[in-house]
This record gives sequence, C-alpha cells and structure tokens, in this order.
Amino acid sequence: MTLRQIAGEEGYEDTLKLSQYAFQYTLTEEEREKKKRSLARQQIWAIYDDQNQLESKLHILPHKVWIEGQSIPMGGIAGVATWPEHRRNGNVATLVKHALQQMKEDGYVISYLHPFKVSFYRKYGWELIADRHTYELSKDDLVMFPSINGRIKRMDIEREWNILNDTYEAFSAHYNGMLKRDKFWWLHHVNNPGYHFAAAFGDQDEMIGYLMYKIHFFYQLHKLIKKDR
Repeated sequence: MTLRQIAGEEGYEDTLKLSQYAFQYTLTEEEREKKKRSLARQQIWAIYDDQNQLESKLHILPHKVWIEGQSIPMGGIAGVATWPEHRRNGNVATLVKHALQQMKEDGYVISYLHPFKVSFYRKYGWELIADRHTYELSKDDLVMFPSINGRIKRMDIEREWNILNDTYEAFSAHYNGMLKRDKFWWLHHVNNPGYHFAAAFGDQDEMIGYLMYKIHFFYQLHKLIKKDR
C-alpha cells in the first residue's frame, strides 16, 4: 500500500472514474474537462495497491471562511471514496488522519466537510456548525410587498460575478462560517445550469441584494397554487 498525492491527466482520470462510481453520476466530456480544472486546484491524496491501482482517495479544497469578521484559511474535505473491493481496510481513516496533518502543515486552522455520517467524522474532531430548516408554504403566505423605490435587474454571472460578490461579502463577513468566494468558485460552483440571478438595486442605484432562482421551481409553485384554488 502506498499513500501519495495525485496530479496529472492519468491521476485525474482515475479520480473521476472512482468518483462517478462512488457517487453515482455520469459526466459528459465537457463536464469532465470542467471537473479536471477544479481538480488542478485541489490536493488529492490517494492510496494505491502494490500494482499501482487506485484504492481510495480524498480531496482537500483550499478555501477561506469568515470568522468574527476575519478571513480564515479553511481546508474543505471532499470526494472521499474507496472502490468496493478495498473497503473496510482502514483506508479512509488513514487518509483522514493524513489530511489533518497535511492541513496543519499548510496553515489551515479550520476544516469543513459534508459527512455521509456525522458520527464517523466526529471522532476525528469535526462537529456540526449549522442546522437545516424546511419550510412549507401555502398560497396565503405569498403576499405582495408594498411598492418601494428601486429596480430589479437580471444579472449575467459570467460578466458580473464581481458585483454579486461585493454584495455577498458585505453580507457574509458578518456571519461566522460563511465561505469566501473567488472568481473560480462563482463561475464553476455557484453557477449551475438552469439557474439565474436577479439583483435588487435601491433608490440610489446601489445593489442591496440578489436572488438565485430556477424558473422550473416557480412554474411548479404556480401549478400548486392554481390547484389549491
């Protein structure tokens, strides 16, 4: 067994094959190239067998988050996966411990991940930092707001991501744990097919907020409201 860092075309192909199997998705050729650009920005640590075949992997994503108004280095753990024939051999535990040591050496003071099971990662030091709330609305909850000065504008994220980011940072810097976004993150992670952005501008034509939305959602909501009448 060998633990080493993945880099280069062949390593990325092995990484994507395992990710698609483990997380059950299929990439188009365009999506594969986009994924590879993301992989080039990450540290990918992997365990190989004696025949140099990939067994398991783990990704460290370089980020910063807002803590008490300060931008703090954060290592995001993602893409943890093992081929089924190599599971239950302690590979993931080895990778997680190595990642923690590596992040410490690289100056990260905090780490995030999205766990498949909270208890598994809790024993290594991660803990929940947020709650999830689900709301159910009826048509009576959808009321018109009073008219106000200002305007609404659809935003082109490819050209105007920096304007959106200015508003995002003005908001997120006041809340602990919010991710600090760069251009790559806006264009390759926030920007998703089928989603659109609308921004609100105040009476001094200053941007005061934005909304990310999907038309399909509003179409389904409209059908539900009509059905409820």
